[in-house]
Parts: sequence; C-alpha cells; structure tokens
Amino acid sequence: YEFIRGWLLGAAGVILAATLGMYFVNFSFRGVGFLITPGLKVHVSVIAAMVMIFLGLGNWLSRWDLVLSDQGVAYGAMYTDLHARKLALMLLTIFAFVGALLIFVNAYMRGIRLLVGGVALWVVMSLLLGVVWPNTMQRFTVNPNEFAREQTYIERNIEFTRKGFGLDTITEQLYPVGPGITAEMISENLETVGNIRLWDDGPLSNVYRQLQLIRPYYDFKDADVDRYVVGGEYRQVMLAAREVAQEKLDPDAQTWVNTKLRYTHGFGIAMSPVTEFTPEGRPEFFAKDIPGDGVISVQPMSPIDEPETVIDNPRIYYGEKTIDYVIVNTNTAELDYQAEGGELKSTNYFGTGGVPVGSSIRRAAYAWQFADVNILITGAITGGSRIQYRREIQERISAITPFLRLDDDPYIVAAEGGLFWIQDLYTVSDQFPYSDPFGETEDFNYIRNSVKATVDAFNGTVVFYVVDPTDPLIQTYRNIFPDLFVPIEQMPPSLLSHLRYPRDLFGFQADKYIRYHMLDPQDFYNLEDIWSIPEEKVGQSGNLQEV
Repeated sequence: YEFIRGWLLGAAGVILAATLGMYFVNFSFRGVGFLITPGLKVHVSVIAAMVMIFLGLGNWLSRWDLVLSDQGVAYGAMYTDLHARKLALMLLTIFAFVGALLIFVNAYMRGIRLLVGGVALWVVMSLLLGVVWPNTMQRFTVNPNEFAREQTYIERNIEFTRKGFGLDTITEQLYPVGPGITAEMISENLETVGNIRLWDDGPLSNVYRQLQLIRPYYDFKDADVDRYVVGGEYRQVMLAAREVAQEKLDPDAQTWVNTKLRYTHGFGIAMSPVTEFTPEGRPEFFAKDIPGDGVISVQPMSPIDEPETVIDNPRIYYGEKTIDYVIVNTNTAELDYQAEGGELKSTNYFGTGGVPVGSSIRRAAYAWQFADVNILITGAITGGSRIQYRREIQERISAITPFLRLDDDPYIVAAEGGLFWIQDLYTVSDQFPYSDPFGETEDFNYIRNSVKATVDAFNGTVVFYVVDPTDPLIQTYRNIFPDLFVPIEQMPPSLLSHLRYPRDLFGFQADKYIRYHMLDPQDFYNLEDIWSIPEEKVGQSGNLQEV
C-alpha cells in the first residue's frame, strides 16, 4: 500500500510540475505574462487536491509504521508514539482531506485563497501535531517518570526481538561444572574428547596449500569443519576443495585457450581429522593427493578395504574461486589430473552444466555479452560445446533467489559419489514490529534459516530445500515460486547428515541473546551499552567476556 501511494504521489507531483511548466511555456510563446486563467485554476486545483489526498493517505498508513519507530528508548512504538503521534497522524489525515476539499472548491471560486489555505492548513497542523505535541508530551509527561511510562513497550521490544531472531524458543539448562576431571568422565565421553578441534582453519589452509596443491594452477580458498564416518568412527574433520586458479599460471601460459578451454576445473579435496598431526607438526590426512585412477577415497591413515565415502567424480567446475566463464567439451582437451608417473590426464566435459553454444547465433550473443570476440571466431567450439558462467556458487544462487540472504561460509561436501556445495540461506525482513534491527549497518530485524541450497560442483545444479516450513516469508516465496523450493525430506541422506547450524546466524543470535534474553526491562532501560550489564546478570561464570 505504501509503495502504491508513494508512486501515485510522485506521479501527481510530476504531473503538477509539468502542467505548470506547460502553461508557462504556452504563455511565453504567446508573448504574455503568466496568468491564472479559469482553465488553469481548475486544472491545477484538481491535481493539487489529488496531491493532498495522497499525502493524507500517507499519514493514515504511517500509523502502522509506528511499530518500527526508532524515536524512543527502545525500538518500536513507545508511549509518545501511541498517545500522541498515532492520534496526530489520524488528525493529519482528516486535515489533508479537508485541505483537498478546499482546493476542489477553490476551482469554482475567485482567487486562490482556498487553495493556499488548504495547503497551509495541512502544513501548520503537521508542525503542531507532528512535532510540537509529541515533543511536549515526551518532555512533560514521559521524561519525569520514564520507566513507568515505557515499561510495557520495552517488554514488547524484548519479546518481539526474541521472536524476530528466533530466541523465543530457547530452553535454559544448567550444567554443573567441577574443577576436577576424572578418568571416568573421559571414558564416558571418549567420542567428544577424541574430536576436540586442535587445528584452526587459517593455518591449516596454508598447510594444505603447501602439501596438497599438487600442481601450481590449483588453490584452496579455505578449510571448513564437517563430520564424516571414517573407519567406522564418527569423526570431526576439516576439508577444502582443490579448485583451479588460472591466475597462478605463468604469464606466458595465460592465453585465451588455456584460461577458457583447457584449465576449466579443479579436482578433489584434502581432508584431515581435527585432532591428529604428525611428529613434524603436519596434519594427518583422510583424503589427499590425486590417485592415479582419479577416484578419491575418504579413509583413515591405515587404509581399510571398503571406505565409507568414495568420490568417483571429484571434478569441480563450480566453486568459490570459479569467477570467469569457460567453454567445455570443445576440440581442445581439458586438463584433468596428474596420474602416477607424472602423466597429465585430459578429459572432455560429460555433464549437463552450462548452455549449449554450438550455433553461430549463440556464439555471437555470448561474444557480445562477455565482450570477447574469441568466442565467435575460435574453431575449437563444436556442436556439443557448452559455455559455463555464473560458476561462483554464491553468485549463482543469488542470480536465482536474490530475495534470500546468503551465509558467508558455504562448504564442500563429499556425497553421492561426487562433490556438492551447501549454502545456508536466510529469509530476512526489516518490517517485524518492535524487533530491534541488527547492528548499525544491517537492515533486518527478522531472520530465519529457512533454506539450505546445494550446488553440484560438476553440473552446477542448484536445489533449494526448505528446512523451516513454518516461516511465513518462505511460505510466501513458495506460493510465488511453487517449482523452486522442495521439502527437506527430499534431500539425500548422505547430504542431510552434513547440515549444520549456520555460522552467521549464530553470530546474529549471540549478539542479541545477552541484551534481549538475559535482561529484564529495568536492566534494558539502564544500559548505555552492552558491557554495562550488571555482573550478577551474567550467569554462573561471572565473566561477561566468557559468556
């Protein structure tokens, strides 16, 4: 409604300005001064009256915006908003309609006094009702006894912020902790103790680059944390995708053929347990190198006969570092991997990713799109060639669902005999009543991790799985795009077991948790910043930084 009203108001304003301009030009061409003729007065009065009606409708709709007010001690409608501004906006709506009526009447009377009076009435009342009255009530009614006046609305702010950030269903449970650790405690929690993470993703990523690049034109972006069954044990691991990085080729080798036709994809992963390391301080590996047959197995340091996870097709055409387009299945063989003995294996793409580009019209279209005439003139493209672009997974997902917010940390998963990326997606809104927006630069006060997207690293196929069907926003998006989203029950179990709680969402919720879950309204009112929380409110540890 606000969008429609704003569009109509803007259109009326433009029409009014254009009408006055046309009359001025008309009078100027006739060589006479600007005159208020009866026709002009009727014409302008009708348009001006419509402007006043749209302004009045804006006042009427603005009453609902009060639940998103940031004028008070807390976000949302406070005492002054509901006892002064709300009534003021309703009265201003009436005055705007009265002003419109006066302007309509003015069209059939002499002079323009009623037109000026109708506009002046609304302007003066806007100052008195919209500015003077609320400030006076705040100063003389609210400020002398502010907490008593605002307590109800602060409680609403706390309640709805918890709902907006999904903190309203938290269950608190105390876990008594003693200073001593016994052998019995360790023996009862061997799986947990055996998976305490020692490696950090930053140093480990650097080690991967030193030990597992295999060839200089590969690279690891970062290492992610996941869990796999390895050797019959449930293990926490870290892994990273070995992606192609054409920019690391020698400058002389960075030709169009090499960067677009030959070095098209990465190959495989490196995976290591989070706890083990060699005597030299290097990680042990569950998956490493590129085997001679191109099949990667995830298995313990002492190999077993039948590993739980086997990656038959470890090729990565879609990833985090695949920025530029490539053309696959051409007359130029694609570099695949280095076999035993140093022999370089080549391949031709045999998947479904990309767009067929065999026809001259399509080649011309893509040559225009990418400003690259080589696409049009190269002789390497065949009838079965495909052009792959938007290969960076977050760009690819955003192109399909620009209305969903992406988590910053997608991660690679070995499942179904191949590699898949999992991307957490959020429905967000800045229109949730009373809920305090996140941070100073963010624009949302409601967030749900309602969707998990998977991207096939070989074919680029994107599937959007709904994990929170109770979210009203995803319900609406599913109604708009009924074929886009599928239930989480349709996700293969081998992928389902790798879902995790999103890192960004945990950060958003942790930021709100202390202020909006641990505090009561009096504490909230007295806070100037989050570090002013009374120590007794922190909890058993007594250490706010630790919490």
